[in-house]
Amino acid sequence: MMAFLDTEMMDIVKADMCQNIMPKYFDLKSDSDFTFTSTGDGYSIFLIPSDTAADHIHIGESYYNDDKVKEYISPDNCLILSDMDMKTFANTKTAYISLSLQITDESKFDMKDEYLKKVEAMIDEYSAASDFGGNYHYIVRRTSDGDTELKDLDATEVYVINGEKITFDPNEERPYSRFKEAIAEKAGYDISEK
Repeated sequence: MMAFLDTEMMDIVKADMCQNIMPKYFDLKSDSDFTFTSTGDGYSIFLIPSDTAADHIHIGESYYNDDKVKEYISPDNCLILSDMDMKTFANTKTAYISLSLQITDESKFDMKDEYLKKVEAMIDEYSAASDFGGNYHYIVRRTSDGDTELKDLDATEVYVINGEKITFDPNEERPYSRFKEAIAEKAGYDISEK
């Protein structure tokens, strides 16, 4: 039940943001209204709303974070999908959005600061919808198509948990994973492996 609610919530929020928030800042095209990826003139945007709650449960013989699972799906606290939108999502302590803007057209590389300001304005709107400042991650980068894969030439990356900017050790192998774990941990989840 928890995983089902989580998946449905992400789809609803993704649709709300793609239809009502992103068009204020970007002129985008996509294959469908609710895809994770949209394209603009010389850039692509990847928007992923997610919830860390379901990442820290074990389904099988036993649960860990059993109390949190019960709380998440209880009639008193259960998500009401018909009421879900970006604002409700932004006020969910275990939820976050991740946004990546990749500038792939070299003729648009000098527009990185302009794109960054638009991303920051969109993120500010998301953050303002939250009573606690929200959880989010964004990255704006110039990329070059190398011989085998895209390579970052220049990136601005920000992580925010409960409205506070978090800095991860640049030598850490998995800052994005640590970001997700820190959100769950601050929401009272046991993130240790069992």
